[in-house]
Amino acid sequence: MGLPLKNSEYLERVKSFQSSSEKYMESHLHGQWKKNRNMFKLIHENQALMTDPRYRHRSKLYIPKARNAVMRKLAAFLSTYFSNPDVVSVKPRRKRDPVMAQAAALLHSCMNYRLKNTMNFFLNTLFAWLDIMQYGRGAVCMGWDYQEETTKRKETLPLKDEDGIPEDIIEQTVETVKVLKDEPTLRHVPLWNLFLAPTADPIDPVNSSPCLVERIPVFTYDAVKKFKGGEWNAPKDVDLEEKGKLDEFLEGYAWKPSSIEDEIYGEDKDGFTKNALWQQIEVWKCFVNVDGEDVYFLSLRGEHMLTEPERVEDKWPCRGRPYILGGIIPDSGLVYWPSFLEIVEGLQREMNAIRNQRRDNVTLALNKKLLVRRNTGIDTNSLLYSRPGAPILGDDIGEMAVRELRYEDVTSSSYKEQQINEQAFEEATGITPYNMGTQRPGMNPTATGVSILTEEANTVNAMELRIINETFMVPMLRMHAQFEQAFESEEIMRYVADEEGIDFDSVWTDEAIEGEYHIEVDAGIGATSRELRLRNLGMMLDRAMAINTQYGAPVMNLIQFARDAMPLAGFENPDKYVNENVLKMVMSKFGQVAGMNLMDPTQGPARLISPANSGGSQVESMQGYGGDKQIYR
Repeated sequence: MGLPLKNSEYLERVKSFQSSSEKYMESHLHGQWKKNRNMFKLIHENQALMTDPRYRHRSKLYIPKARNAVMRKLAAFLSTYFSNPDVVSVKPRRKRDPVMAQAAALLHSCMNYRLKNTMNFFLNTLFAWLDIMQYGRGAVCMGWDYQEETTKRKETLPLKDEDGIPEDIIEQTVETVKVLKDEPTLRHVPLWNLFLAPTADPIDPVNSSPCLVERIPVFTYDAVKKFKGGEWNAPKDVDLEEKGKLDEFLEGYAWKPSSIEDEIYGEDKDGFTKNALWQQIEVWKCFVNVDGEDVYFLSLRGEHMLTEPERVEDKWPCRGRPYILGGIIPDSGLVYWPSFLEIVEGLQREMNAIRNQRRDNVTLALNKKLLVRRNTGIDTNSLLYSRPGAPILGDDIGEMAVRELRYEDVTSSSYKEQQINEQAFEEATGITPYNMGTQRPGMNPTATGVSILTEEANTVNAMELRIINETFMVPMLRMHAQFEQAFESEEIMRYVADEEGIDFDSVWTDEAIEGEYHIEVDAGIGATSRELRLRNLGMMLDRAMAINTQYGAPVMNLIQFARDAMPLAGFENPDKYVNENVLKMVMSKFGQVAGMNLMDPTQGPARLISPANSGGSQVESMQGYGGDKQIYR
């Protein structure tokens, strides 16, 4: 079945969409984004005025209140998502199916292996979070990088007769395919390079937008390599073998930075971007939806099609476009949400003004201006550069010859204004002295009071964490699971299965590999507080030990409690503290007591015989025997 439009029609539609979307972003978004970036970089909004000679002796401090709040929230997010040994948890939808339980454990291990080793997951996630805090939205693109190299060599083989006696020699060409890369990719996408319809659905703007265009800078030498290697469609009127023709053609598609990137490249941005050593061209990654048919292709600025159009559902397994767009301050009517810095912009500007005015007031109070009568013969240089004990020479030294101008000291009233602004800042951000570990006058010093106020202060942080979790982290990890199920190599899966003690052959079925699973990330109330999580885990560990003692068997997984608690205490690799041999012996002993093999991962939820009931009545245990990876690893 063919595509609904011709190639030229796709290009025309994409170019028109990108032009209108770019105009909307420049007129409605770029101005505020520049203010937010300057706020994060501690640059005054009227920085040009600050460098004016008339402001040479004025205070020009920039109080890093908003920046510190951003960094504190980022630290809380990183502590929440990267303090545990495993980033994500995978559970089967059919918990009582032993094959699905094993397959979920395998997918769980493969995902965490890739997230930790091959995807630059930490940095790309960090960059997206910074964009969310500065610009309101953060975007990443998921993919799979598969590269192979084919080599040919000639071999000579003897041609044998019916009796096996060589009678001739023949030559044959043998092709060898070497896999260079076969791994998932995660790429941070700058928000100003991603063009969406401003009228798209705020819940799912990526897939609801009729078109989506991403501007990607590509170095010229990489583009030439792709053209000559046949990966990209070469222009019809350009001879690739003729020297300089392709470079001349690509100069017409040189990378043009957007208005928000002026500060990155500086005043000489044209000379910077067109330098032969690092010249880049502008490649568009295009998605067009026509009558429900979503199509993908690459183009040079919407004018030359680099790859043939293909259906999105045929190229990616994620049931949509491979982009994730997260946010922290939702707006039900807008695709581009307000940022954290935008909310506190007015308070930050007010704090800067009050602090600088107070500093100027202190300077004038200590170093007062002087009125000097003309023709009094007083050495004005001695007045300007006075020091303790230095003489001041003059002919007329009467009381009216020199008079100081008095300035009232307003530092006390400015401190009150500053305190009011700080309280408003705390209410807007949820960052208070209670969750910063500092004190100020008027704070409740009792343990109960501090606990109550800290819990109230963490409410905003917990809400923001949940929003990022639902709009960014969970969708991204769910998409990663879909890529793992579709593209992961058998070699990696066997390696991970051997490391985790999973029977690979039993789960190597289409039903198990392609099944549906629950993707879970631990985040919620108290998730940003290391001390609170550690204390809660300790309380639950005591209760779990009591339950195990009651039933005489490891109903509750104490090892998992330890694995979750030790990273919070500063131990990044808790597995090395577990003696596997002793653990297996204990589990085997408990299994004999309970009448079942606890080391068998195929055991479902157990019905344990309580030692307290001599009559042998059966008692339902808690869920937990769905696989040795989740319980006894």
